[in-house]
Amino acid sequence: MKTKLFFYACLMAMTISSCSKDEKEGGNEFTPTELTVTGKVEKGPFVSGSTINMQPLNQEMNAVGSTYTSTITDDAGSFTFSAATFEQPYARLSVDGYFYNEYRGELSKGTLTLQGVVDLRDKKTVNVNLLTHLKYQRVLNLISGGKSFTDANTQAQEELFKAFGLQKFNTADASQFSVAAGTDEAAALIVFSSILLSKRTEAQFTEYLARLSADFADDGQFTETNKKQLNDDRDNVFDKLNSIRQHLIDRYKSLGKDIQVKNLNAYADWDGNGTAGDEAHDPSKPINLSQTALQVPVEGGSYQITFNSDVPLYLTPRDYEGETSVTVSLCTIGDISATKEIKDNKVLITVAPAKYIQMRKMSIPLYDFLGNKVAEIEISQAGKPDGEFLSYNGIKLFENIAQQFKNGDYWGIAFSVIEPLNFFEHEHNKEIVDVAVYHLDDVLRVYRALAWVKTGSTEVETGTGRASSMVFEEELKQAIANLGNHVTGNCETPRQTALLSADVARYTLAKIYIMNSQNRNEAINLLQQITDSQRYNQSRNVILGFNGTVIVDYNDILSLLPQR
Repeated sequence: MKTKLFFYACLMAMTISSCSKDEKEGGNEFTPTELTVTGKVEKGPFVSGSTINMQPLNQEMNAVGSTYTSTITDDAGSFTFSAATFEQPYARLSVDGYFYNEYRGELSKGTLTLQGVVDLRDKKTVNVNLLTHLKYQRVLNLISGGKSFTDANTQAQEELFKAFGLQKFNTADASQFSVAAGTDEAAALIVFSSILLSKRTEAQFTEYLARLSADFADDGQFTETNKKQLNDDRDNVFDKLNSIRQHLIDRYKSLGKDIQVKNLNAYADWDGNGTAGDEAHDPSKPINLSQTALQVPVEGGSYQITFNSDVPLYLTPRDYEGETSVTVSLCTIGDISATKEIKDNKVLITVAPAKYIQMRKMSIPLYDFLGNKVAEIEISQAGKPDGEFLSYNGIKLFENIAQQFKNGDYWGIAFSVIEPLNFFEHEHNKEIVDVAVYHLDDVLRVYRALAWVKTGSTEVETGTGRASSMVFEEELKQAIANLGNHVTGNCETPRQTALLSADVARYTLAKIYIMNSQNRNEAINLLQQITDSQRYNQSRNVILGFNGTVIVDYNDILSLLPQR
């Protein structure tokens, strides 16, 4: 009886032990099997001739049996192990060789070693990549702590993918990812690999991987120092993604293979919120703004615009470095001066009082984190009637003209206006604000003609040689039609110098007629238009002057008219 009880007790213990082992391995027994194992080794793809070893392992991850050696058979990283007998379904794959550097678009200058541990129970095709490599030591540590391979591999991958915001790709084992597959997983692997490689040399890369692997193996997390470095690497890669993508496409094309690579922007946790790919706005979900346009008075004002969005919005695109421009024009339409910020799903805008006669419309684009413009607010502001309008170039030019008139340097004036007038003469510049609004082309032509009048010469220099000053006739008639009938008077600022009165053009054309003994009646008519306007008199006698130096005096007009 005791013998039977002992037998049943032993049988029960063996059964319990067997069940425990089966549970540790997921409840699936493995029958020793002869397997053919294929796959790819990819950083970028390893090159042909690289050596790969496969070591069968038991459930404690100890080596059993022989180590199998093979080589990479093509430049896409392909390998094959044929007819290997496995007592257990586990194996360590280790490869050392040169690889394609997708960051630089060239073959590596040094070798790299990658590893991975795999369960071949349901997979005869397994790949070795940076994901399998980085979780390798973590898997071994978890197994040595008592976990089954399945649980250890699942936990290590979940921890690794969480660290990079790749949780949604946990449904497939990293050993099934391939950069050439054209899938979301392929894109995630490309970006992950590029972030780790970044600008490093092969030696630096090997050192960095060793540090990350040791750090991650301990507790499935990275230290703050390594997190910061990974964030810096991620940010460095952002504007290189298009070239990385093209490098891979071109590499495989050179190998006779056409691959698809998705837009890589959606496969890293760019904003550091723990989820990759949630930074881009979904166009199917409209962004609603409480206002899309503001009409701002001269005095400016403060405004608040609320919005609803599926992603956080930003006022500047990623890596924005500010706008740069070169001003060729002599005058400018003022830029609206506004401060803006986003807070609690509101765009807060404060517009300063207008400074310019004309104000350029302002657009405030709203961006998702990846720099895609997803919405826009248009702002227009009323101009200040007595405001500024000259650009820096315009200020300097009219300061120079005023000084030259004051110094009596009339020849200098005639030549200093040549370059801006040549600019205005080009057909594509006929509609710029200088010409279309302020008629600065006409102003400069009047100053040029007046300077020649002041020299006392009836012959002038032109682009084709000397000619009669009558060549200015049509230009001055146009200026009379375009310029305002106001008093220019004594100019003390570049603004006043630029806002030239049509009366100066009338006087200049009249003097040219008189000096050339032509159209005297028309000359008198032009001068009488000035006197009849009643804009001037003996006490208000300066028609044009610069900082106290009178260039055209009301008495000059009277002296040219017949005595009544």
